[in-house]
Amino acid sequence: MAFTLLHNKKENKKRKKKESVPMNKISRKGFIKIAAAAAMSGVTAGALAACNAASGSTSASTSGAAGQYIPGTYEGTAEGISSTVKVTMTFSDSAVTDVVVDTSGETASYGAAAADELREQLMAAGSAEIDGVSGSTVTSNAVMKAAKSCYAQAKGKAVVSSVQLPTGDENDWLGKEPDIDEASITETWDTDIVIVGAGNGGMCAAAYAAQNGLDFRIIEQNSAVMDTRHWYGTIDSSEAKKKGTEEGNAAPGFGVLEIGPGIGTLTQQLALRAEKVTSVELDQRLLPILEETVGEFDNLHILHGDILQFDVPQLLEQEFPGMHVAVCANLPYYITTPILMHLLESGAPIDSITVMVQKEVAEKLQAPVGTRNSGAITAAVNYYGTVEMLFTVPRDSFLPPPNVDSAVIRIDVQKRYAADTKHPKHFFAMLKNGFSQRRKTLVNALSATMHYEKPVLLDALRELGLSETVRMENLTMEQLVALSNCLSEKDSSGEEKV
Repeated sequence: MAFTLLHNKKENKKRKKKESVPMNKISRKGFIKIAAAAAMSGVTAGALAACNAASGSTSASTSGAAGQYIPGTYEGTAEGISSTVKVTMTFSDSAVTDVVVDTSGETASYGAAAADELREQLMAAGSAEIDGVSGSTVTSNAVMKAAKSCYAQAKGKAVVSSVQLPTGDENDWLGKEPDIDEASITETWDTDIVIVGAGNGGMCAAAYAAQNGLDFRIIEQNSAVMDTRHWYGTIDSSEAKKKGTEEGNAAPGFGVLEIGPGIGTLTQQLALRAEKVTSVELDQRLLPILEETVGEFDNLHILHGDILQFDVPQLLEQEFPGMHVAVCANLPYYITTPILMHLLESGAPIDSITVMVQKEVAEKLQAPVGTRNSGAITAAVNYYGTVEMLFTVPRDSFLPPPNVDSAVIRIDVQKRYAADTKHPKHFFAMLKNGFSQRRKTLVNALSATMHYEKPVLLDALRELGLSETVRMENLTMEQLVALSNCLSEKDSSGEEKV
């Protein structure tokens, strides 16, 4: 059940099946699968006992093989001739160790009297298939049905209706329940899974929980770990991930360059859809986590490095020969603009760039150039393509939640204005300097930063039919290109360049 819930074989045929392993060799991924599946079935406690069983086994037999059962005590019920019959069975990882049959509500001289014999048959058979007791056919069938329910629960094939975990030092993972003064409790909350520790295993668990739409909390006593991991922002919405990959051109025949895969939450959706995915991750500590969360995809290549140090055209030629390429990224917001400009200025053959940014930044990038909400970055990005805000992602979709809402945007790279711009370097220098003093008039801003004489600037404005008091922020994209072309042909004194 755990394998089915977390691993859709129809959706991803390229993944490899994992063989079951004993408890002392169980992987973090195995535990996470079981824990998430148990939480979804409403039996979180059963996940702890489940770690004594196989992490991915789907085989079923009654031979008593090691690792066949999830150790614990389970209850099953069925309707007898005049009452509800109850069977309680205790399992080790390989056998039934105890059976209690309750037929006390049945006919005293038949069904009720058969309880001991039925118990002995269940203990001896090692399965729910027994001969029953002559004269108590209905009661015997009810006991067999209840026993089948216990076996199904112990094999992880049915939702556990009642479970008592094994006790004792050997199986007691949590230890003795601590005494906590009620006055010391500052907060209580409901959640599907509690993840103890924000190390590699903890963050891997967070990725799986988020992937399956589960509520989860991470408890970490080491504040240094929390400081280094607070920006991960695990998206807790499978719909957001799917929309991001679908809108981001992740499709068969496409190559996808992912920047900043983090713990692999978005990476998995990309790998399920694209022909090939190459993910560039700066933080070396995340590489072993990515190996666990997405290492099974054979169309995925993970590179360790800083995307700002890569030769992007060379990278695309090496990773995606002959393919259309889309870029997808979920980045710390402080680095988003430098990476966007690095990609756009590289001249690499990129079809589109899909990235999550702060909602306010998305609105700025999408704003028409020349309106109050636009800026230098608006004009710079529009020089290379068109911007569309695809959808918003509320702050409570992240753990921990940031103080701002987010939005996913797509830039369709077209270089609309490149052919009309005579000197691109001058154009971008003009944008940078003009918008750095956006409250000043354009004449005052460029005379102070680019050292043009004011008469030269005034002549250019008149030539273009613009007001002498216009600000840079008021110019449309076409007007900015025309002004750059006019000024780039003159030196600072107004003489024509030779």
